Amino acid sequence: MLGVLRSSVSGFSTSYLDGGNIRSSASSIPIREKGYGEEAVYYGITLEGQRHGIGKLIWQNGDSYYGVFCNDKKEGFGFMAWVNGDSYQGYWKQDMRHGSAKHQYANGACFEGTYLHDKRQGPGTLTWPNGDKFYGTWKDNGRVGEGKLILSDGTHVQQEWAEVSPNYSISTPERSPPTSSLKPISEELLIDLNFDGSS
Repeated sequence: MLGVLRSSVSGFSTSYLDGGNIRSSASSIPIREKGYGEEAVYYGITLEGQRHGIGKLIWQNGDSYYGVFCNDKKEGFGFMAWVNGDSYQGYWKQDMRHGSAKHQYANGACFEGTYLHDKRQGPGTLTWPNGDKFYGTWKDNGRVGEGKLILSDGTHVQQEWAEVSPNYSISTPERSPPTSSLKPISEELLIDLNFDGSS
């Protein structure tokens, strides 16, 4: 739940966002959102023609953002909802997800952790709809290094990851590293179990 956000811009009327309803004396401004290439409408506070303070941005396709803007960019705490069913509640910096967050995916998976420059980065938890949880570290969006998978039945599994740019919105995250990351055993290392010592 986003809760209540309050504007701290001096000289402007205070606006707040409560349950998805923005209250402000500002009028709507049609804009073309940078990076999205799609028309959007902004409702909220502006400063010298830029979004600045609490606002609500709604794209033509139905995606929406409610939260704080600074110098025309998403900055600070905010909530983003995509029409595919994904949602993000957390911090933004220069229009990028940046800081502590909770990202709920339409497929039921949920990531709670840290984003850095719009990518999952650092410690985090990944939860599946059945209650299985993975605790570990992310780098450039993917799980890396050691982690622990705790299954809903209480079983603990230590894992080693080297995940490369997964898209959790498109497919449900895997519960174990791909087998392709395992090194095959060469035939020279195989032991003949029938060897009796005679040659």
